[in-house]
Amino acid sequence: DPELQLAWKWKEEAKPNTTWASRYNNYFEKAILFLDYCKQQSELELQHKEKMQKKRLRRARVIAIFISCIALLAFLLAIYSFDQRNKANKQKLVAINKTQEAEQERKNALAQQKVAEENATEADKQKKAAEENAAEALKQKAEADKQRKTAEVNAEEASKQKINAEKQAQEADKQRKTAEENAAEANKQKKKAETEKIEADKQRKTAEEQRKISNRLKELADARNLANLSMFKFRAGNKTESKSLAIQAFELNKENNGPKQVGEIYAALHSNWTDAINHKNQASYHTYPVKCITGKPEGNIVFTADESGVIYTAKADDGIVKPLGNSINIKEDVRAMLVTQDASKLIVATASSKGFIFEISKNNTLSKQAEFSFLGIAKSIASINKNNFIVLSDKEITK
Repeated sequence: DPELQLAWKWKEEAKPNTTWASRYNNYFEKAILFLDYCKQQSELELQHKEKMQKKRLRRARVIAIFISCIALLAFLLAIYSFDQRNKANKQKLVAINKTQEAEQERKNALAQQKVAEENATEADKQKKAAEENAAEALKQKAEADKQRKTAEVNAEEASKQKINAEKQAQEADKQRKTAEENAAEANKQKKKAETEKIEADKQRKTAEEQRKISNRLKELADARNLANLSMFKFRAGNKTESKSLAIQAFELNKENNGPKQVGEIYAALHSNWTDAINHKNQASYHTYPVKCITGKPEGNIVFTADESGVIYTAKADDGIVKPLGNSINIKEDVRAMLVTQDASKLIVATASSKGFIFEISKNNTLSKQAEFSFLGIAKSIASINKNNFIVLSDKEITK
């Protein structure tokens, strides 16, 4: 707060006390306590903002580390699930091969059984001729039964392995989906952390801009303080230091893009300037208050008029106005004047609804050419061209 800074700086520099303040009012101690309280609150608020900024940055770092760990874990889970899926596929292929082998063995057993049955039938027909082969046929039948049972066991085992392979494939697919969900969550947390980081940077930039604005306002307040100090030194008679302080105030205000018109700075510069030129910029040849001044479009010739009706032709050089020759007196309260565009005539309007047209000679003397009238009190005159003009009064606009 620039005003708080200004008040605190005044307190530190002036070091007021109760005795001094009692000459103005009896609330000095309350005012000082209020000023101290405001200063403490301002500092606490600034510390709180800095603490919150650090807390946001710390939280953003923790979230970034957490997200990195989640992303790494998701990547490892994805690798593991991919490996499990490959193993399941291999086991599935093995089970399929074993199933095919068992099916082939079962077919072979059925074929052998069929051969054995055919041999048995043939043996019955040729009992006598096939007695020697009967034992061999029975043996082959027993072997065939054994091979059939073995094939059935192998088929059952292959079916179990197939079911197990399908379960493993389902588990691998489940783990893959879990890994994908974890990866999506990790990306979501990463984007959230990036958003919070952007917000933290934005708040940091805002705080920096506020600090620059605060510094600028402080510099502008210091410029006004320098101007006030310049006036204090000027009144104390220390003109050299007053001039230096006035220039410093002007430059400090300009460097911080301050207002072009600051009363304190203008007063300091104007006081030192008028003192340096010994008040030569003040024209005192009029007896009554001057309400109108105008000049030629080109050059340094000006015309001034006071409320008694006295009109002077003067010359302005380096801020100093000097009258040329004698004045003329129309004995009317002059309220508005205008030099025509070709600088040949001076138009004068008064408070009593009268107007005068004066011709301006080459040597800048005035001679009355005509009079005119209008309603009300003249406020201003505007030129249309070199021969026409408008008079604005409190009652009408007259061409």
